[in-house]
Formats: sequence, C-alpha cells, structure tokens
Amino acid sequence: MAVQEHADHPFNKATLDEFVERFWKCESLGTPNEANSKDDITCLDFFNETTRYDEGECRYYTRLPFRSEPPEVPENFQHSLSCLRSNWRTLSKHPEHLQKYDDIIQDQVKRGIISEVPPSQLYTTGTFLSHHAVINETKKTTKIRLVYNGSAKVNGSPSLNDCLFRGPVSNPADIGSRGTSIDELLKNDQWWNGPSFLKMDEQQWPKDKSEDNSVDETINYAVNTNMETKSFNGTEEVIKANNFSSWKKLLRVVITILIFIFNIKLRIATKKRIPLKKPVFNKMATLTLFRQAQSLNPIFEDQKRNLHAFLESETQLWRSKGRTSNSALSFDAKNPIILPRHSWVTSLYILHIHEENHHIGVAQTLTTLRQYVWIPQGRTEVKRTIKKHCLYCRKEKATPFRLPPFPDHPSERVNQPKHPFYVDIVASTTPDPS
Repeated sequence: MAVQEHADHPFNKATLDEFVERFWKCESLGTPNEANSKDDITCLDFFNETTRYDEGECRYYTRLPFRSEPPEVPENFQHSLSCLRSNWRTLSKHPEHLQKYDDIIQDQVKRGIISEVPPSQLYTTGTFLSHHAVINETKKTTKIRLVYNGSAKVNGSPSLNDCLFRGPVSNPADIGSRGTSIDELLKNDQWWNGPSFLKMDEQQWPKDKSEDNSVDETINYAVNTNMETKSFNGTEEVIKANNFSSWKKLLRVVITILIFIFNIKLRIATKKRIPLKKPVFNKMATLTLFRQAQSLNPIFEDQKRNLHAFLESETQLWRSKGRTSNSALSFDAKNPIILPRHSWVTSLYILHIHEENHHIGVAQTLTTLRQYVWIPQGRTEVKRTIKKHCLYCRKEKATPFRLPPFPDHPSERVNQPKHPFYVDIVASTTPDPS
C-alpha cells in the first residue's frame, strides 16, 4: 500500500515509497527473504495463497504450513489428559492462579483465538494440543501465562511441530552447521572468534532486556516436551522411607537431593542474573518428609474437625490449631504439624526425638514431640514405637530369665546325717567289794 505524501514533504511519492520499502527489508540482519530450497518455495507459495487481511478486525489470517495433509500426528488424547490433570493439581494449590488461568482461557475463547471442542468430537481420533502455566510472581502485569505445548511427543512419534515446515535459521553462529561455502565461512568472524562484545569489559556487554525471568517458575511448572509425560497423582512416594532405619540417614539423603536441585537452579539463575536465596536444607528436608507422610496417609474428615486442622499455604502441610493462640509460644508449638499414625516417617521421627533426649519415657517423648508435631492418639503411638523399635529400652526393661521348677531336695539334705561316734557304747568294770 502506497504511503500518503504531504504537500510540504521534500521527497516525491516514488522516493518515499522506496525509502519505506528499504526500511522494512531484512537484508541487513542476514535473513534474506528469497527462497533457496524446495521446502522454502513450497512454504512461501502456501503462505501467499492462504494469507488474508481482515479489515474489520485489522488482523492478518494465515494457515499453518503442514508437510502433509492431513498431518501425520498420532492420537494423543491420554497424553494431553495427563498433562491437563497435572496442570490442574498444580494450579489448585493456589486458587488465585487457577482463577487467572481460567480468565486467560475464557478471554482467548471470546477473542476467537481458541474454540471449545464439541462433545461429539471429544473421543474421536485426532490431535490435542496440551498446555501448562508458567508463573512469575515478580512481574507487575502478566504474572501467569498460558503456554501451548506443540513439541510433546508420544512414544517417539513425531510431535505437532515436527509436522510443520521449519522456518529460516537466523542465528549467524549456526552458519557452519547449516551449510555454507568455504569462502563465506572463512570470512565469518563471529563463527571463528565468537561475539565481539566478549572482548570488552563486562560493564560494556549488552543488557538482557527480556522481561521473561521466570527461571524458577519454569522449572516448577513447565512440562518437559522431549519425554513422555508421567502423571503424578499425589500418592506416590518421593523417597522410599521404609529403606532407612534411622531418621538421620533418611534426612541426610533428602538433604543431598535438595542441594543437588538447588545447585541446578543456582547455575541457571546465575546465567540469568536472578537473585536466589539459599534455603535451610535441614528444615526443607523435614517438611518434605512430613508432606509425603500426609500425602500417603490422608487425614480423615472427622480428624480435621476434631483437631481444627487447616492447610498452611506456604508449606502445603496440615496443621492443628490449638487453644494457645494468645500465648507467647512459637508458631509451630501453637499450630503443630499433623503426623499420621502407622507411618514409617512418623515412627522414625518418634525414635529420633526419643534417642536425642537420652531415651526418655513415653510421657516426656510425647511432650517434646508436641512442641512441633501432633500425632493422633499420640501416647499409644509413642508407646508402641518405643516398645517395638528401641532396642536399648527393650533391654533395660527386660524381665529376669524364668528358671525351671526346682526338684525335691535329696534325702541326705533333709534328713539328719549320722556322723561317726554318733552312738557310743562305753564298757566299764568296777572292783568287787568283797
């Protein structure tokens, strides 16, 4: 469309159109618009045939250039359903995130970006585009975004993106890998020496002006599209606690795992220059094990009602609200974490408190435990655990060995013995007086 000229403009119409055309050309960026391959020619022809402009909406419409019609994408209903359930469980932990996510979907439906599938086509053979949330609480405007996953694969089959024509590769650093002539490769300074700004001081490096700094949230919420997604129903063990005989060993292994995860996050955050606070790994590992115990042994409704249980938003742990909220006790003492009975994590923690306090009795162990956790029927559980698993206390409280019944005493012991000279006979003679 020709550009309208003003009467006082020093250029004529042809010159102005030429300048505008040159302004929008991309040769200066190293991305020429000429088609050099058969796929590029096919894709360019398809784009020219299907692209249209809607004057009412002031918007361009086009179609996706698939390599074949229809696209050879496998049926992925179960895979997409698993992604939806995982996304729902993640967002359900924060109702405000779930509400914002629903608002985004409803807005896209209203604007015609997406449309609802008719019920008659829900279970038909086809391709479903999964989606997930990427959350960034530090952003002022868009704290939650909806990301469609077109790269997800099922059992090694091609993804939706694999069935599309690939766009031009505009990264100059890939000139050697995508193919070029020897003369051009020899003259490419960036390929041999790298970006020129690396030779400057770090203060002169170009700044990253991207607003997408959602490193931690992407790690927690984004789905890996290069692997088959495995759904997590919330009842699976993070670590097999039954394989450990003491609380310290179990805690040490969980701390090692958390440190490994933190080092990966720290490496990514350092590259993005995002501040990352170092957590207290001992406390984090303890809360992780308590959360697993509650997940594997859900709290019953009557227990929630009797214990005035509430779900803490920060740790996602069930706590018991007592009647000491006006006291000067700590938050953990006023609102102890609920630990389920008959859980190996609970048994290990009871033994840990019992042994750390020099094998104190049942009442003292229960009092110490209630400063941090609350166990339903705690006295019975503590008594059972100590009696069954504390070997030291079992030895100390062991009863004497029961001797067999004694036989009767022998006759020599109960009867008076006949010693020598017990019976004496004395024969004496007297003189005859006559």
